[in-house]
Amino acid sequence: DRNKRLESRELTRLRRQSQDCKCYTLKIDENHLNSVQRNFLHMSFLEAKWFYNYALSQTNIFDSSIRKVNSVVVKKLEEFEERELKYISSQMKTGLHERIGSAIKMLSTKKKQGYFDKVGRLKFKKEVKSIELKQYGITWKFDKTRIKIQGLKKPLKVEGLNQIPENIEFANAKLIRKPSGYYIQITTFQNKVDKKLTGKKVGLDFGIKDSIVTSDGEKFSIKIPETCRLKRLQLFFAKKKKGSRNWHKCLWKIKKEYEKISNQKQDQVNKLVSYLKNNYDEICIQDEMI
Repeated sequence: DRNKRLESRELTRLRRQSQDCKCYTLKIDENHLNSVQRNFLHMSFLEAKWFYNYALSQTNIFDSSIRKVNSVVVKKLEEFEERELKYISSQMKTGLHERIGSAIKMLSTKKKQGYFDKVGRLKFKKEVKSIELKQYGITWKFDKTRIKIQGLKKPLKVEGLNQIPENIEFANAKLIRKPSGYYIQITTFQNKVDKKLTGKKVGLDFGIKDSIVTSDGEKFSIKIPETCRLKRLQLFFAKKKKGSRNWHKCLWKIKKEYEKISNQKQDQVNKLVSYLKNNYDEICIQDEMI
């Protein structure tokens, strides 16, 4: 069995050399969610937070037996309660536990390289924004226009499946929660496509007035100002009582507005990168802190 696994891993590694890794983000259609699905999504992220904080509180954080627990101790006000983990699967727990280990190792590496003078412990989370779905076909899989998640009987209807091409290989996925709703980010591998050479070169200068000026004289500005709605929400938020129900509602609306602005910025960046990549073979920039 071990030899078969090693052989399969080597074949996969060789196949990946001729493939590109691309991610696709699909939005879960909340209008078609029933009460069971809504509760599953809500409780999955809540239990993920409980498990993450529990694992972080252990003396030996790297102990693999942490992944096998079925209940955790949660602090409620000044008391501690034991809560059962009913919704997140063992593979979800593994993904969360591996995330903690990777973060600790990354901080340790950065400290050795001299990037940080002082590196402390990881902090407990108020919320977990993503849950790993590690294995295609087991933790998650397709069902025509829907996606099936382990632990949920009825599949979820999603938007954006038309952007995924045919004849590609699926890998892991992530269940993501944003202020605008729930998303699934899918990692895929597809065969590389040879780029058509243009024979052109360009130099980029990063500025303040214009975000980027090319050596051909083209100017690009990637600036999205704060919206009037965001400013108005911030005024309302300042008048709310901290911790109240209306305070949390207003905070969620502010986060949603910031997400919208961030998406607009990312859209402009993606279009600019695509334009430069498709029209030039070589791109030169100054050796400076950007």
